[in-house]
Amino acid sequence: MLVALTRERGHNEGLRRLIGDRADVLELPLTTTHFRPLHEVDDEIRSLRDFGAFRSLVVTSARCERYVGLAHDALGATHEVFSVGASTTTTLERVGLTVTHESSDTAFELADFITRGPVLLLAAAGGRRELSEALTRRILHPRLVECYATLEVTLDESEQD
Repeated sequence: MLVALTRERGHNEGLRRLIGDRADVLELPLTTTHFRPLHEVDDEIRSLRDFGAFRSLVVTSARCERYVGLAHDALGATHEVFSVGASTTTTLERVGLTVTHESSDTAFELADFITRGPVLLLAAAGGRRELSEALTRRILHPRLVECYATLEVTLDESEQD
């Protein structure tokens, strides 16, 4: 049996261990991540009206790790931290932040737990907007900073076979 793993290279180790020797594994990434330069994200965060006064931070992916230090400077003295997924929580704790609440599925699941604004959201470009929209309706002043983009990979002829 042949199993094709389509996540980015370097993100398939857990699946490889689960599969073990029960199947041949072909790693065929269909996406890649483009990270924004740190200075661009830093400039954007520092330009936000609420810099230094954010009362909530939402991090939607462990891929935002390189930007969390920049976001930390934007937080007020008292703040809450929200994450999407266990790996994001682990990442945030590794850099010294205490996660108030973790969603196991989507960012939108955090909406009811976020009660203090303004809210700084670190997320992917072109991601879902339900959380931001819900926070806006509740006048919690969300500010979205898109840190990275997940891009489609074009397969060459040999990979298409």
